[in-house]
Amino acid sequence: MGVDGLAPVGGTGRVRAVYLVGVIVRGVRNSTDLQAECRLAAMNQSLGVPTVFLPAQPELAAMSSTVVRALGKPLPR
Repeated sequence: MGVDGLAPVGGTGRVRAVYLVGVIVRGVRNSTDLQAECRLAAMNQSLGVPTVFLPAQPELAAMSSTVVRALGKPLPR
């Protein structure tokens, strides 16, 4: 999650209960991501939380979230 400083607190149901989540937004880079996210979306939907998928821009599709997080951290001194 991590949006506006919200950290995951253990499962979609608990996140929804704590933060009153109306929808989950997930980015997908390729068909492998989409397949995995569809399985999670089905589980979330069963809890009453729909999922919206946003496709990555083609030039950014090869970049992982780990790389993005590392780019946002200050360099060690």
